[in-house]
Amino acid sequence: MSREAMRFDPSLLVEGRRRRPILWLGHPALRQTARVVEPSQLKTDAFRRLIGDMAQTLEDEGGVGLAGPQIGVDQRVILAGAFPSERDPSRPNHPVRAFINPVIVARSSQVGAAYEGCLSIPGILARVVRPHAVEIEYLDLNAMPRRLRAEGFLARVLQHEIDHLDGVLIVDHARSFGEIVSLDWVLSQMRGATSGGESSLSTETTTVSSEHGVSSSSASSSAATRAMSP
Repeated sequence: MSREAMRFDPSLLVEGRRRRPILWLGHPALRQTARVVEPSQLKTDAFRRLIGDMAQTLEDEGGVGLAGPQIGVDQRVILAGAFPSERDPSRPNHPVRAFINPVIVARSSQVGAAYEGCLSIPGILARVVRPHAVEIEYLDLNAMPRRLRAEGFLARVLQHEIDHLDGVLIVDHARSFGEIVSLDWVLSQMRGATSGGESSLSTETTTVSSEHGVSSSSASSSAATRAMSP
């Protein structure tokens, strides 16, 4: 089985899929609220091609999440998943799949901070605090309503991509310019910590990039409980 087949739900790997250009920070489409997808659209060839193209784009980038607005598509559709990487072989394996009209309906009170990357802001990471776990409701590719509870890395990916649907980027979460850093700097800090040297990264911060797939096994911050709250 190919690496692509292991990372992606088979329903995404349609024939004739192609890579699409990714929009970068500054493009107005990244700041718009995406339109709801009508269930009837899911059955069209155009929509299936869109899903295939998103999967191909994500595979070419080596990422784990992509939202429609990042390729200039004004629709509430995301791809999201998780899989082990060279830097984090312990990451859980959740094949990338499509989520149509995803809505977060519950969030845990436990939160964690992480440096996230974004395919639309190459080379830059921003520190983002998010709930450790979420529950989402969405439509699958057969227009069937679904509900999913996700935690840890997958929950972060889902929240990151749903942000894109509302025109929110990782830099919007940073509380100061000091929480926006270069990917090269973070990787150098990770290498220093691994080799026993000093690191400027907080011990309460998990270093992870939702879309680029860069991560380390630092500790995450926590709150009192894992209980879900709407």
